[in-house]
Amino acid sequence: MNFLNTLIEQKLLEISIQSVKQPIEEIKQIKRELPIIDFNESFKSQKNKIITDIKQKLISKDLDKDRKLVLDIIHEYEKNGVNALSILTDKKFFDGSLNFLKFIKKNTKIPILQKDFIISEYQIFQAFINGADGIILIAEALDYYQLKDFYQIAKDLNIEIFFEIHEVDSIDKVNKLNPNFMVVSSRNLNNMTVNIQDFIKFKSLISEEKIVFVEGGIKSDDDYKFIKKLNYNGVFLGANLMLQDSPGKIIKDYFKQ
Repeated sequence: MNFLNTLIEQKLLEISIQSVKQPIEEIKQIKRELPIIDFNESFKSQKNKIITDIKQKLISKDLDKDRKLVLDIIHEYEKNGVNALSILTDKKFFDGSLNFLKFIKKNTKIPILQKDFIISEYQIFQAFINGADGIILIAEALDYYQLKDFYQIAKDLNIEIFFEIHEVDSIDKVNKLNPNFMVVSSRNLNNMTVNIQDFIKFKSLISEEKIVFVEGGIKSDDDYKFIKKLNYNGVFLGANLMLQDSPGKIIKDYFKQ
């Protein structure tokens, strides 16, 4: 069994347990307390757009103790022009949480993108009430009709969808939905390896009218220069950026490329 199938099985188990404790009808009645921030507004001021990943397990096991450290990272990103923050919320495999996403949301003015493996409307409503301004749908994890239904649910909630694509064969079903935002990933979902040369094969198959980000394996100035030559609109910078001595300088250097 490949990694994606393992993830999907785990998500199905999690949702079945959670929905017994709190049925979806109950979740749908919960009012969102936090404002929704528009990604388009955040992106419009910059030609080269950057979303940075924040992984809870890299910086905080106890938010009460690590609050200042987390806030310092958020503010470092904000002041250096990051357009949005991507928060990984999967608990089982990546030690993330919706509580962490909500904490970040309460402490930033830029949009928050939930990064998880969404296979159910239950998860979309969870993301919504916990403060996500947008969510990622992985094209390989869902069929066309699921993608279409989830896209409509998100639009009804007024949150954004980023369609993430790992294989060329998935592009057609995403293109049919005419989304605002797409993410092409160099990560192989079978074994989780990355190869940024894969970005080349996606480029000619996606309309230039779309805002398209690249994700996976971007670690150096040379990698970023390679991406810039392909004329993608933006980039996801990995969570390891948080561990660098001067993450703000790295972000500024990327903008200058």
